[in-house]
Amino acid sequence: SSASGRLGKSAAISSGLSLNLASIAHEFGIDPATIFKAYIPMAFVTIASNFVMGWLSDRTSLKNIFIIMGSCLVLSLIGILSLNSPWGMRLYIASNGIIWSCYAILKSISWIRLFGRSHLGSINGFSLATTVLLSACAPLLYGMSKELTNSYIPAIICSLLIPLSLLILSLRIKE
Repeated sequence: SSASGRLGKSAAISSGLSLNLASIAHEFGIDPATIFKAYIPMAFVTIASNFVMGWLSDRTSLKNIFIIMGSCLVLSLIGILSLNSPWGMRLYIASNGIIWSCYAILKSISWIRLFGRSHLGSINGFSLATTVLLSACAPLLYGMSKELTNSYIPAIICSLLIPLSLLILSLRIKE
């Protein structure tokens, strides 16, 4: 399912960033402890946006929540590329908090809305397998980028192309 792929790609990019975050921070001249402290305000953004996304999920299509998630994924990657600017860390914190709210909502309701209750276990299993597979591959991409170019920037830019293409595709689908 394309929803499974979109959720998996979001998790993959997040895994690629998270598992290399200390080294990425170092590359941008940020103390790794500083970037890990960002998870505290990010948690508050996630909690607040969970309520908003839950409310929104009852009033709009899944497509719109996927568009919000994809837009925030783009903003998160721009935030990472701009970590050494005053707004880069804030953008990373805010957009990631919203991404995880969207992910939680979409993971919870997508399959029932799209396929009903029939075969829900199989669909969830496929979705989880896709997410795990893609999440396992992304850190490899980031590691190869660092090894081959001595920088994470090529991997981050490649990662940026994924949500941009998914946003374009999301605008073309009905639900």
